[in-house]
Amino acid sequence: MPTTPPPEQQTSQSPLQGVLDVLSIIRRRKGIILFGIIVGAALGTLAILKLPEKWESQAQIHIIRHDPNLATEGSENSSPNDFRRMEDELANQMKIMSSHKIVKAALEAGLKNEDGTPINMMNLPSIMEELADDQNPIDYVIDNLYLSLQGEEGNIAVNGGHWIYVTFEHTNEADTPRVLKAILAAYQEHITETYQNPVNEAAQVIGGVANKAREEWEGIREKYKTFMESSQIYTTTGDTVNVYLNSLNDYETQLRLLQFERYAAESRLEIIKESLEPENMERFTDYQRLALVDSKHVERLGLLLSVENLEISVATNAATSEAFQAQQYTRAETANTEFDKLLSARLDLKAKKTEYADNHPKVIEAEENLQDLEKFLVEKKDDVPPPSTEALTPIDTSDLIRAYVSLLEKDLEDLLRQETTLVTFRDMAEAKAKEVATFKLNEELLRDEKELKKELFTNSNRRLEDISLLEDYELLKVQSMGNIDDVKSAKVSILYGIIPGGFVGMMFGLLLAFVIDLADSTFRSPEQIRNTLNTAVLAHVPRLNVRRLTKLADKKSKLSPVLVTYHIPQSPEAEIFRSLRTNLYFGTHGQSPKVVQITSPNPKDGKSVTTANLAISLAQTGKSVLLIDCDMRLPMVDKLFGLSTTVGLSDVLRGEAEIQDAVQETEVKGLTALVCGPVPDNPAELLNQESFTSLLAVVREQYDYVIIDSPPLLVVSDATAIAPRVDSVILNLRFKKNGRPEATRAMEILQSVDADVLGVTMTGYDSQGGQYYSASKYTSFGAKESRSYYTSYTKTARKEKV
Repeated sequence: MPTTPPPEQQTSQSPLQGVLDVLSIIRRRKGIILFGIIVGAALGTLAILKLPEKWESQAQIHIIRHDPNLATEGSENSSPNDFRRMEDELANQMKIMSSHKIVKAALEAGLKNEDGTPINMMNLPSIMEELADDQNPIDYVIDNLYLSLQGEEGNIAVNGGHWIYVTFEHTNEADTPRVLKAILAAYQEHITETYQNPVNEAAQVIGGVANKAREEWEGIREKYKTFMESSQIYTTTGDTVNVYLNSLNDYETQLRLLQFERYAAESRLEIIKESLEPENMERFTDYQRLALVDSKHVERLGLLLSVENLEISVATNAATSEAFQAQQYTRAETANTEFDKLLSARLDLKAKKTEYADNHPKVIEAEENLQDLEKFLVEKKDDVPPPSTEALTPIDTSDLIRAYVSLLEKDLEDLLRQETTLVTFRDMAEAKAKEVATFKLNEELLRDEKELKKELFTNSNRRLEDISLLEDYELLKVQSMGNIDDVKSAKVSILYGIIPGGFVGMMFGLLLAFVIDLADSTFRSPEQIRNTLNTAVLAHVPRLNVRRLTKLADKKSKLSPVLVTYHIPQSPEAEIFRSLRTNLYFGTHGQSPKVVQITSPNPKDGKSVTTANLAISLAQTGKSVLLIDCDMRLPMVDKLFGLSTTVGLSDVLRGEAEIQDAVQETEVKGLTALVCGPVPDNPAELLNQESFTSLLAVVREQYDYVIIDSPPLLVVSDATAIAPRVDSVILNLRFKKNGRPEATRAMEILQSVDADVLGVTMTGYDSQGGQYYSASKYTSFGAKESRSYYTSYTKTARKEKV
């Protein structure tokens, strides 16, 4: 469906499209580009021919960089980075050789004559003649001094040798080698001063550093010796032994154990005293108080009670105590065992109930086991005999508790005295341990300083020995090779003028071609029309070869040979008009317009031929079509179809004829034409009358399609009177004849009257070669054609009056 493309689709272009646009500009303006290349090459050649004669002298500089290891170790050490370093060195030497300092020294020192007198070349006549207004001899020599590298294969050359090629160009054949020799001599002198003298200076500096390091090392040795002799700390050949630190650790351990024992005794004493308080006498029984006595004090309490109670024999007490203790142990073990069994049975039952249901066999079995165990324990409880009380003498528990309190208080006094003594010994050991640690730290610092001074002294002596071997040793050796006196012509090849000149001329021609092409306001492609007018392109109508079409047309037919849809319906040209018909079927917004106006910006754009062929292609589909010629200034429908002009549109609009009397059948089935008829004096007024609107309303009902051929938009205002009354308007353009300003203005006129523009058709497309007409085939519409258009209309109108 031929709808107006969105703006973002109209303006966007692919990179390939941009390249094709540039190539099309080059193809169109190739003459201008070729002219620029020729002019540029000619000017470049002329410039080369006008250059003065020059001579050149060349020298090859062999640079050998000796490895310092060759003098110190007797062999060279090379690495993959050596070539990169040598490249940097060569670049540095090239900078030095072409520097202002070297060239100035060379020109001032000059060369010596045969009698030995020096020649100052700063004011050499041949150089002074070539100087520019703001140039001095040094800058002139530097500008004509060329240095390059050759023979770089990407690895280290034999013996580290590399080459620098030096060339000097000058207009005087005799002075050219003399200047180059002076430059090489100044460079050689600079190398000697730079790479030999610094070695000797470095030897003196390092020698001073070595002597100072020796003095410092001897001083620190004496200081370390004195420190060790004055120490009273026991030392070994390995590390210093801190015996006080071990004693300190032992005292700390004993003190912690003693404090723990004291804390336990204080806690037990506090609990027993609390139980003896009056308010707690009834809370605790005597047996509960006796349970607080620990095993360590049981025997001591028994001994005290034996001494106080002389009526009780020692043997009886001992036997009673042993029997009682035996029964207590047996009872405790039995109770613990029974409790463990009962607890295990209950836990097993709980686990079974968690895993299985209550009526599960395993749950029932666990419940029975628990019941049996509980029954057994009840029965066994009755069988346990009570403790024996035979021959036991009653003991006063209060005396026993008071005796135990006295023992605890005595023990606390002893523990405090022992703790005080251990704290004193610990503090003494700690002070001695700190003293030993301080000594050890100072000894390590002095030892590290001694080793550092020794290493510095050793390295300084080794470096001094290496430097001494490099005294008067050439680290960089420079040798001049080649015959400097062999002077050659340095005339520039003519190709150096043709190629750059042609390139500059080509760039200038391209720039001029782009400027001219940008200034050209004519359309070059359908894409330009689509992007500029913001509307769809409905068809590309090719150039019609009238001579060929005349031969192929039906000789008996009155229809013009350019009506290819009738004479040659199977031709490619006719297929283009059928594609236009297809686009018309879809129309805009999915609705096919019935009344369609075809106009153009200027005369001779081919709109009448396009209109007639479109009408024929619509009729060939079986539709009823009416073709109206509203171009009453220069009518073409009657000429294209061979119809009579006696009665036509002008008569209908003036009310002098009816529509059915004015229309004429054509040779095309289904196609009826309403020609202009007699040319009126006021066509614009006739088209603006209400009678024209009524006419369109009548024919809209009688025919399937109404196609109107209207005058150009930019010449007369007739088309603007028709556009608001029709369903759609097709704007016909011709390639290159109608520029962008004319087409844009025509589109603005249609938009100003609210016309529904269906799209544009483009005529002048060369279907044979895929090219558009050149500018020479068509000219843009101007004042001359406007006068011709009006003149033709005036003559026709005058003839009709007669």
